[in-house]
Amino acid sequence: MPVGSSQKLEFDVGADFGNTAVHGGGSCQLSVLYDLSKAKDPTAWRVIFSIMGGCPSSTKGNLDDPAFHGAHQCTSPDGTDCMRSYNYTIPQGLKSGNVVMAWTWFNTIGNREM
Repeated sequence: MPVGSSQKLEFDVGADFGNTAVHGGGSCQLSVLYDLSKAKDPTAWRVIFSIMGGCPSSTKGNLDDPAFHGAHQCTSPDGTDCMRSYNYTIPQGLKSGNVVMAWTWFNTIGNREM
């Protein structure tokens, strides 16, 4: 992914709309790591994109309620009770080369999961 390129973060809704455990959404980030030997060092990771709230969904619980007809992609960026997608840009200033990319998520309801 070249620096400055537009990318899309999209979540798989699963076969037959099966990925319904969105735990009321939450906040998430995309981060990169240049040196795999430092993967356990939190200071080695660089956040490149943050979503505060509504990730991957903006719903009160999970998407397994029959009223939602299972998980499905949102048709608008501010949709609720559906799986959102996000456009982001690979930031200027990142070094070229091999990197590890991570998606981290802190859910809104249930046990604090990551």
